[in-house]
Amino acid sequence: MRWQRIGASLFIVGSLLAAGTGCSSIDKNASSAQTVEAKNWVKQQMKTKQNSISEWEKEASRPKSAPADQAIAQLAVNILSKNVASLIEENGNNKPALLASVMKKEQQPKSTDLPSLASLVLKEKSQLDGGKTMYRLEGSVFTSVPDKLYPVTITVRVNNQGEIEYFEIDK
Repeated sequence: MRWQRIGASLFIVGSLLAAGTGCSSIDKNASSAQTVEAKNWVKQQMKTKQNSISEWEKEASRPKSAPADQAIAQLAVNILSKNVASLIEENGNNKPALLASVMKKEQQPKSTDLPSLASLVLKEKSQLDGGKTMYRLEGSVFTSVPDKLYPVTITVRVNNQGEIEYFEIDK
């Protein structure tokens, strides 16, 4: 099955290359303009992402915050700083493994892989029985396609000691 996909991909690429030999310089200029627009878009979204990380870092460092709020802030920093798409691919539907990957404390260079999470905001916070708190975070994912954002919702339940008990990402 894998070889069939590789063969089909090579065929498509070969066909596109053969068809593209007659393209004019006008097409190259249009393509160049699209590339510049895409680079500017990604740069803008990366700035938004860094601003969002900074806001969550401030929240995580507030000394009078409840342990659950600090846990959510740290989760937000981690999830914004990592390539969540690859973590989801690696862990599939294994939510505990995905959460462990997200929360792993490791220095990581700024993720420039796409798709990437650009922003994440707290939309809802609900107190549950037993001192637990449910959080709903909403964010946007971007690719290199300008002006195209995809919504993402993250639902997290945290106990009163700041331990995450439930974690789900809805695309």
